[in-house]
Amino acid sequence: MGFSSSPIAFRAGQLLVALVLLAAGLRGTSSLVAQAGNAEPDAQLSPEAAASVAAKFYRIEEAFQSGRSFGAVQITEPEANSYLHYGLSPSFPSGLSQVRLTFQPNRILGSSVVDFDKLKEGRRVPPNPLADFLLRGEHTVAAQGTVWGANGAAEFRLEWVTLDGVTLPRSVVEFLIEYYLQSRFPAASIDRPFLLPFAIDSLRAEAGAVVLAGKAQRQ
Repeated sequence: MGFSSSPIAFRAGQLLVALVLLAAGLRGTSSLVAQAGNAEPDAQLSPEAAASVAAKFYRIEEAFQSGRSFGAVQITEPEANSYLHYGLSPSFPSGLSQVRLTFQPNRILGSSVVDFDKLKEGRRVPPNPLADFLLRGEHTVAAQGTVWGANGAAEFRLEWVTLDGVTLPRSVVEFLIEYYLQSRFPAASIDRPFLLPFAIDSLRAEAGAVVLAGKAQRQ
């Protein structure tokens, strides 16, 4: 089974990327505040970990198709980041690289290196002179937000975004969300609830992992 052979594996992977991109205002990115992005995360990446999380997504999809509950599934940071690297990186927007997630209790932190010149090339909206002037070249983008999920819905609430370690004002973040994120992904949700797919009932972030729980078995 390939990393992206299951629909839920692909969609869940997109959601992981989306959380990172949503947080950064770009939308399925931290000097995690500097430390997580610079803590040699590549040592945690492996094809085996990527295959492990793909198998978990497949299990969730199979349970949904059969009307069963999949119980609870835990996805660890190494699994999530390995899947992003080995399974989804070829589908990342041009200019996005080194995407990493860090899970904390009720929070998700995301990090990525963003080449804004390359990112602009795939833009679907007319050029913005201010953005073109301010956002050039390669930068580390960091973000943090709270995340929760219950009763089949989840919500990500953005707390802060940094560009090369400097916290961006909320007005700038909102501009980035509209200019980069919503122009590319009109259905992107930030600071408002979104439905969880495949009969996933709840989502909980904890230290080093995120836990998904399925809805009760259909009668």
